[in-house]
Amino acid sequence: MYIRPVAFLVVLAGLLFAAPLPAQPLPEPLYPYDQFDYPPPPQPRAVPVYHLLNRRNGEHVFTSSYREVNGRTSAGPFQSRGVAFRLLSAEGPSLAPLYRLTTRNGSFCLGTMTVPGYVDPRGPVDATLGYISITERPGWVALYEWYNGATGLWYYTTDPRGGRAPAAGYRYLHLVGYVMPA
Repeated sequence: MYIRPVAFLVVLAGLLFAAPLPAQPLPEPLYPYDQFDYPPPPQPRAVPVYHLLNRRNGEHVFTSSYREVNGRTSAGPFQSRGVAFRLLSAEGPSLAPLYRLTTRNGSFCLGTMTVPGYVDPRGPVDATLGYISITERPGWVALYEWYNGATGLWYYTTDPRGGRAPAAGYRYLHLVGYVMPA
């Protein structure tokens, strides 16, 4: 049976412009969304940051790599001072990466870069230790940066008075951010 194109269009137009059907409630979905038990997103874990001290020249090295701790303490003059503080393993609100930078004299310092494309004049990034908070958080403590101009060495501590740093010739520079205590 052959249907003429004009007749087909007339029937189709009649179906499209017919009187609307009375409103009916939508049927319940076959799979309500609340029946699925989606796992919560993974929480970032706390990353320990270890403090190493070079007994020969007084250099302080901070690392989140336990492999580096073992390598530096077994092969050289470094002594482990344990966990200095903790960072988060993943980014989140008010968090910034905490980088370890290699300075011109070969020592290390820490820094955050919250502006895209910023290049720290102290040196290139050597490692990313984790994520530091740039705002105060309950239970977190401030991380302070100290610098010794005579030796060109950097020191970081959660002690606002710097511990032994002032007696060793370090002077306070600024607050880096907030970290979880060791």
